[in-house]
Parts: sequence; structure tokens; C-alpha cells
Amino acid sequence: RLERLAETLQSQPKARAGDEYETLRQVIAMVENFHLEGDRAPREELLDAAVDGLLRSLDEHSSFMSAET
Repeated sequence: RLERLAETLQSQPKARAGDEYETLRQVIAMVENFHLEGDRAPREELLDAAVDGLLRSLDEHSSFMSAET
């Protein structure tokens, strides 16, 4: 898995200065490749969880609801 992650990261275009999404992309790739249950969480669910966490950090009334919720 480590080799696959390294290949994936190397094949991606290098992040430009100010590319705020690069960290999120790398963390999702790490979860998918290294977490014990990373293969069980679809990428869309991981992104929904990231967006929800961002909104919940604003205040106690903010949260994200996907179209499926």
C-alpha cells in the first residue's frame, strides 16, 4: 500500500503554491491506503465527512447534509 500511495502521489501534478486542497487530497489518499477500513469508505463519504467537519467547526448549528440525507 505504501508503494501504491507513493506512486499515486508522484503521478499527481505538483501542488502549486496556494493549492489549499492538496492537503485534503493527500489525507484522503492516506485513509484509503493505510486505514484498516479505508477500503470500506467510499471517497464520496470521506469528502462528505470532511465538509461536515469544516462546517461544524464554524458553530454548533452548522453541519453538512448530503443529497442522500
